[in-house]
Amino acid sequence: MEEPTRKTMRLRRKELQEILESKLNALLRCIPPADTNLQQFQDLLQDPKWAQLMELVDQMKTWDVVTTIPEPKTFLNHTRFHVLLADMLSDIGKYEPYLKLFIERFEAENELVALKQATRGQAGPGPGCQMPRKVNSSGRIDAPIHFAVTQLNEGFLVWLLERSRTDINLRNSHKETALAILCEMYDESLRPSKQPVDVSSRLPQIRKLIQRLLAAGADFNICSMRNKLPIELLDRNGDKDIETKSFVEQLKANPQHALVVIKPEGNVGLARFINNATNVNLTVELFEIFLRHKDVEQFQNYWPKFVVTPENVKKVIRLLLHTTLDQKLPECLWLVVEKNEKTIFKLVERPQKK
Repeated sequence: MEEPTRKTMRLRRKELQEILESKLNALLRCIPPADTNLQQFQDLLQDPKWAQLMELVDQMKTWDVVTTIPEPKTFLNHTRFHVLLADMLSDIGKYEPYLKLFIERFEAENELVALKQATRGQAGPGPGCQMPRKVNSSGRIDAPIHFAVTQLNEGFLVWLLERSRTDINLRNSHKETALAILCEMYDESLRPSKQPVDVSSRLPQIRKLIQRLLAAGADFNICSMRNKLPIELLDRNGDKDIETKSFVEQLKANPQHALVVIKPEGNVGLARFINNATNVNLTVELFEIFLRHKDVEQFQNYWPKFVVTPENVKKVIRLLLHTTLDQKLPECLWLVVEKNEKTIFKLVERPQKK
């Protein structure tokens, strides 16, 4: 394709993005939204300009030469509308009606976004916005489900859980699931604090959301970036108050699958199952726990029972193949490769340039 044509396409793409962004921001000034505002917002999301923009993005994806294995980018990420989504997610209570329409339109249930660093009082989406944007101090890249639990917004969480595309065990940039975030919040709420507000008052709501996630299929056996397991965060607070002790005992007594805990031994951690130990759910994330704690014995014990499929192979590569290299576990590396070498190293044909 000749350069002038590419330039024309870039200019058209920029023009479409600016037009659509301006119209979205204008509607987002209306807080709380009236029915007419929501209808206008919904109509805008069906504007033919979106289809034109999507077509341009698809054509321009093939322009650059790929020298590494790229992370797939969504339409919202390509067009930077994920920034607008992040702004709305920063205050779900304020933007919830708009959020639901936006997420549904772009199938953005699992869209990972980061909040902009902002000072208090800085405006949110659109000029003239009436409420300050919340400050992002975590540095995390989160999906809607992570924002929902962080803000303890039960209504929005329930809405997400009812949507078939929502990945309840999706991890953010800190490798935390929504369940892990809630357990971390629970742990923090029981620590001595100098904050003027008694954060322990949020414990009942956190327990309620944890139970909602578990009922919807959330998995305790997924570690965070710091190798923390959600059940361990709760378990270590079992003796701090009666309600917490009862809650933890209830969770441990009726797990859907065997719960894994780590027992340190020298330079490694031994993964052991508590309760329901005969019902082990073999997931990629469970094997990642074995590898991160260098429990080669458990990995070798359960790996023969696991099946690598086209559906889970990317996760196997990202979570297991890479971890065996990071942890310097050559024996586990070869076990992973030998399991289904053709699937793991399958070459994908690059789309032809248009």
